Amino acid sequence: MTEESTQASAVEIPKADYAHTFKTNMLVEKDLQAIADSLPVSRGIKTAEQVREAGGYKEVQVTKGKELVTRLKRTLGIAVNFQTEAKGLVDFIPASAAVKEFIASTIIRAQLDFIKNQYVDLFLPVRESSLEYIIEFYNKVGGRISSVKFTAEALNSIADLFGDWLTTVTGGNASNAVAALVSGAKLKFTPAGIIKAYNSPLKPEQIQKILGRVAEFGALVADGFPDAEGNTQMEDADQEVAQAIVTLWTQNLGALMPKTSDDLMEGI
Repeated sequence: MTEESTQASAVEIPKADYAHTFKTNMLVEKDLQAIADSLPVSRGIKTAEQVREAGGYKEVQVTKGKELVTRLKRTLGIAVNFQTEAKGLVDFIPASAAVKEFIASTIIRAQLDFIKNQYVDLFLPVRESSLEYIIEFYNKVGGRISSVKFTAEALNSIADLFGDWLTTVTGGNASNAVAALVSGAKLKFTPAGIIKAYNSPLKPEQIQKILGRVAEFGALVADGFPDAEGNTQMEDADQEVAQAIVTLWTQNLGALMPKTSDDLMEGI
């Protein structure tokens, strides 16, 4: 590495404060329990009332057709503040303003997606969300799918392990749901695979519930799938393959979630 490149790599990228308010759907009472059921067990939110409190849901009157109906609107945990390197990074790129704006908005979208999935959707305060942290997080929990190849046999094996773990955490009381999940996992949770496993597309809240379980499973894989005594049960090579598969599931499921069209550059 030349002295010039070493100096360039040592340049501190300036960060800017960024504020964003996520848009949320209006809900009805039964949706609160569905959200509670979709959250990871480790989050500790199990009831509709706990969801109502965590999200600060308030009753509002909205027009539906010619009638006024009552809906629930989330008021807490949707307005976030964080720092972004987006503008600082693109300032180093010899490109047009339009290209720089596109790159910066893509960076911010990656940060917003991470914040929503890891904090907002789990009713947690925003913590670390730098690009370095996001990359480290996905490398640890999700693996590096672009560089790791796996066979259909390995995919089926990890899907079966996912099913065995689900059977354990559900106490064996959700055999049909577990079987459908394993079937979808073996088909990589693609749109066609989802329809084949469930006979129809899934609703966003159902996808979110599966994502929560996949995230829990991925965290265990990242730790080598420890047994009750804390001893790892996966060899490094098997762990790397499993992480790549979990990443694939996460990406495919995430692609099925509806996207919003917020103005990502506002306030930058």
